[in-house]
Amino acid sequence: MRLLLNEPHVRNKEQQLLEFRRRATDILISENILPGTVGNTEPLGWPWLFEIYHCLWNHGILPNGITADDVRVMEMNLLRRWNIIYRDNTFRSMTMNHLHRQLSTAWHQAMNEGNAGNGGTDDPITEIQVYSAHDSTVFGILCDLEARYSIDLSPKGYIPPYASSICLSLYQEATAADGGNGRSNSSSSSSQWSIR
Repeated sequence: MRLLLNEPHVRNKEQQLLEFRRRATDILISENILPGTVGNTEPLGWPWLFEIYHCLWNHGILPNGITADDVRVMEMNLLRRWNIIYRDNTFRSMTMNHLHRQLSTAWHQAMNEGNAGNGGTDDPITEIQVYSAHDSTVFGILCDLEARYSIDLSPKGYIPPYASSICLSLYQEATAADGGNGRSNSSSSSSQWSIR
């Protein structure tokens, strides 16, 4: 990640915005929101600036000297960095492959076990898996799904909002072989599995 963010074009953009970050950090200090000394504290990074100011903006209490447009600048620069990181194939595969393997394993187990994994009853296996994540992880997952399946998912130009969720469903398409109900009456089902 450091190598990606240390590219000359990235460093140049960060240098151009350093005074903006300093000013935004100093305002938080002067408002007693952040400890430190005005003019003598390392500027906060984009994730922290956006998080703090976005909360203040949502509650209608932006301090003097910061506008909604400034909060948007913070969001755009955080997105710029996330796009550099999560759209890089190597970094994305290192960070997202673990979650992808977990989901794939669970889905393949459900597809392969079918009714046999449910004690032979007619009811299909029902399972839910819930993962909790931060906005950056949600963004990373969307980028990973886009790359793997060549689809456009991520909201361009915006951080995933608070309480965002991604719901993936595994479903079995009904075929004539299973009586049109998606449930196999034999061990050799011809039903097709899909992800939505």
